[in-house]
Amino acid sequence: MVLLPFTSEEQNKLLTALIALARATEGNEHLLTESSDRALAEGVLALAEGDPLFAIQQVEAERARIVPDCFRCAAPCEKNIPYDVQNLLTNPDGVLGKKAELLLALQTLAKTKPEATLAGKYRFLFCQALFSLGRDDWEEAFYQAILSDVNAAL
Repeated sequence: MVLLPFTSEEQNKLLTALIALARATEGNEHLLTESSDRALAEGVLALAEGDPLFAIQQVEAERARIVPDCFRCAAPCEKNIPYDVQNLLTNPDGVLGKKAELLLALQTLAKTKPEATLAGKYRFLFCQALFSLGRDDWEEAFYQAILSDVNAAL
């Protein structure tokens, strides 16, 4: 079981970067490429094993490529304000549990179907799931619906 937030600062920073990349994809789907898919999949896997710092660099580079103006923008929005993973602690237990299940299911998908994940087949699903992890105002049923979609892809 994944415990959120993570005990490692690097893992929490990576989760923040992944949520930011997922947020940046909204409205910019046409800019996503295999490098975007790789950053998403490898980033999710690095949350469990691997080098989170290297994954953060990949994810942030991809986000900078997709939404370069967000790094200079002075108007705060969800695309340029990092998600604070400590907000996870304010989620009800049921919601936090669904978020943990969702993250574990994404890791399983990236591990068991890497070629499909990196070929863009699950691009929307990855972005939708990571985006949802950064939402603290949704009901448990929303997370369950996304989790069902991810589990169906497994």
